Amino acid sequence: TIRKFPSTSKTLGNIPGVGPYTAAAVASIAFNEPIAAVDGNVIRVTSRLACIRGGGDPTKPGTAAAKACKATAELLLCVDRPGDFNQAMMELGATVCTPRGPNCGGCPISAGCGARSLQESEAALLSGGDADAEQPFAVTDLPEKQKKAKSREETVAVRIVEAVRIGSVTEGCAGSTSAGVGAAPSESSSFLMVRRPEGGLLAGLWEFPSVVMPTVEKEAAAATAEDRAAAVQALVDSLSIPGLSSHTEPGGESKTRGDARATNHKESRDNTTSIGPRSVGQVVHIFSHIRQTMTVEHLVVTLEGEAVENGGGEGSKGDSPEWRWVQSSDMEAAGLTSGVRKVYDLVLKDGKGNNGISKGKGKGKGKGKGSGKPAAGDEVHTDSAGVSANISANVTANATANATASGAAAAVGKPEESAIGKMFAKQHLSKRQKTK
Repeated sequence: TIRKFPSTSKTLGNIPGVGPYTAAAVASIAFNEPIAAVDGNVIRVTSRLACIRGGGDPTKPGTAAAKACKATAELLLCVDRPGDFNQAMMELGATVCTPRGPNCGGCPISAGCGARSLQESEAALLSGGDADAEQPFAVTDLPEKQKKAKSREETVAVRIVEAVRIGSVTEGCAGSTSAGVGAAPSESSSFLMVRRPEGGLLAGLWEFPSVVMPTVEKEAAAATAEDRAAAVQALVDSLSIPGLSSHTEPGGESKTRGDARATNHKESRDNTTSIGPRSVGQVVHIFSHIRQTMTVEHLVVTLEGEAVENGGGEGSKGDSPEWRWVQSSDMEAAGLTSGVRKVYDLVLKDGKGNNGISKGKGKGKGKGKGSGKPAAGDEVHTDSAGVSANISANVTANATANATASGAAAAVGKPEESAIGKMFAKQHLSKRQKTK
């Protein structure tokens, strides 16, 4: 059976994988159906042209701003040549009305652009010394984007446990006094790694023993260094690692049980040797929704070689994570996440005078602009200053030259409420009548 290829946006939309934009584009270009195809370029053009603000993110279906952009494109549509109109709008957005650095001077519809008109008026206020225009509106403020939720602040206590085989303490491990401060770990040292839970952030990945400290409302009640040390020590103890069962007294002196001799051999700049876990600084790591400040301690212990080489397993408690020893020579290939890598690098650099807060390399610089906040809710505000009422019958001019903010408001609400809306509605109706 030979099936006829769908020729309308409705039937095209029934094909799996074909969305509203694709259906409208194919229907208008291939079958001359008078329907506007609204993609990201068209959203940008219409939102700036009609200066659509306060209706949410127009790229999110269902928002008032998205409906306004769709209505504006439909209102301007040339029903005689819908395919050419849609392609012209897309090309305008891709080459002239770009996301950053739009060529407003070379834009064929700049005379009727509500966003450009508002930008110029606020720039004039600023030059006149108006205090309310310190951050003037810019064309590039549109289309408005959905505001991201503020990142959650977390403090994470991290302890790097470096194990050195007995008899190899002076062979150049990261904490060795003989190798010098900041020396690279030798093959005789290994690092304790634990696996994150299967589920949630960075599920199943390996990291140094870490504990997220409870979030507190008041800074005065924030966890102290002793609290962080106790929390991460409890985690290490729960692993029941053979030969490693130590805890640190508040004064910093290390106590051991079994055959472990826990000693931090890291030498400070005044040539004194630290005993027990020693703070080496902080690392700030930012996820999309979490800002973590990791406070890092470094503890060097000497263990029997067999305990390190064959080390790995699960903790004695049901909720204890899986653990393993990773030789220093294998750390580069251990698949460390960027946050764990920052912690490891901090310890390697510790003896070279690089203590303090280490930040990531992200370049998240934002320059938010705006001339006042839009009204709350989904109410759409448009600016009609500088609107041109001269609407040409020419296809190109109709698609570009005289779209207005008042026209967008009429498209979303009632066209008869504005004079310019009446003009749009009348012209739109007459074109549809001609096609019948």
